[in-house]
Amino acid sequence: MTHEQFISLETAKLAKQAGFDWESHFDCEQQRDEWLQCASIEVPNPYYDETLPFSSPTTTEVLPHITQAVLQRWIREVKGYIVLVDYNEDEDCESDERYGVTIYKGNQRIVEPTTFATFEAALEAGLQKCLTKILEGKK
Repeated sequence: MTHEQFISLETAKLAKQAGFDWESHFDCEQQRDEWLQCASIEVPNPYYDETLPFSSPTTTEVLPHITQAVLQRWIREVKGYIVLVDYNEDEDCESDERYGVTIYKGNQRIVEPTTFATFEAALEAGLQKCLTKILEGKK
């Protein structure tokens, strides 16, 4: 059993598009089966040949099932982006604005800080924003 927060299905789709290729994590067979039901997606088959019988233009891939921390590490080590979450303890700060997320590429801040109610929500949003930036850079 893990106490880490797993990434959402939306974040998993972005991670797959950005090239995430580390091994997925499952605590048990039931968890794997449940993830396969919602995270199997159709993608173009690079080996499709219409002249071959039983050849399909699409194939099924499974989105990564990983924790936020694993994706954050992959983004840092493979893509060179840093996703930071910080805590604002000012007394006049609203409870839904306690956690902020900022994204850096090298020493340059590329996304202005935004605020969230929980650490996990801030990190998930930061991961999604960072993956979106990575995908924009691929174009």
